[in-house]
Amino acid sequence: MQRGAQSIVSYGQGSLKEAVGKLVGSGGVNVVIDTVEGDIFLEALRSLAWEGRIVVVGFAGGTIASVLANLLLLKNISAMGLYWGRYQDQNFPLFSRGLSSAIQYCQEGCIQPYIGAVFKLEEVRRS
Repeated sequence: MQRGAQSIVSYGQGSLKEAVGKLVGSGGVNVVIDTVEGDIFLEALRSLAWEGRIVVVGFAGGTIASVLANLLLLKNISAMGLYWGRYQDQNFPLFSRGLSSAIQYCQEGCIQPYIGAVFKLEEVRRS
């Protein structure tokens, strides 16, 4: 909330779908950006609204979940992955524009990324 979030859901306490329902109603959310995967993925998928989208960008939970095709069909939802780093090789102009936009947003104060630690350049590979 201190960094600009409008709401916070603690998925470690109870059902994610129920917590989302309390925030947005029974219709669900339009988009889920999933950096966790694991057990929470299925609940995130079920919290989507009709024609919602889930975008997988990481596996911090340690396990990779499977998509249940019946959920995709019944709610007409889409599941996709986003491997941002690969754009550097596959579509560098898009990668460059995205990075430039992020830097500009930081400079303008539109976003304020969390900086957990600062390292000297020679320490980067050891961290």
